[in-house]
Amino acid sequence: MLTPLGNTDVGVPAERLWAVIAFVVLVPVLLYGITATPLMNYLDTTRRQRLQR
Repeated sequence: MLTPLGNTDVGVPAERLWAVIAFVVLVPVLLYGITATPLMNYLDTTRRQRLQR
């Protein structure tokens, strides 16, 4: 049965649990946002170079 976090004892304070969840979700999103464009540019450049040979 699902219960709200306020009614469930998970062994850590709710604020700490939400902080960890937010960190786990936000860090990959930020890393993707930072790396996606440079990586796609690199892949496009190498693909173009291979096609020109």
